[in-house]
Amino acid sequence: MEQRIEWAGRSSAVDATDLRVARLSALAIAAFRRQDKAMRWLHRPSRELGGISPLEMMETEAGARQVEALLRGLAQDGAA
Repeated sequence: MEQRIEWAGRSSAVDATDLRVARLSALAIAAFRRQDKAMRWLHRPSRELGGISPLEMMETEAGARQVEALLRGLAQDGAA
């Protein structure tokens, strides 16, 4: 699914997966407080996600919800 967005007076088609990745990457950086740690976590297979990396999970809306829940839990617990 594509979504059209307005930015700086320009309209652009953006893929829904791209939006999910951008949103959850920002959430990961906030949770881990360091971009390098967040990027490693996003690329590394996760036991909590059945051995799939968070980035792979973000390909679907359902997977993205699981990643978001996991990130929010990590941020809340201070474990990140």
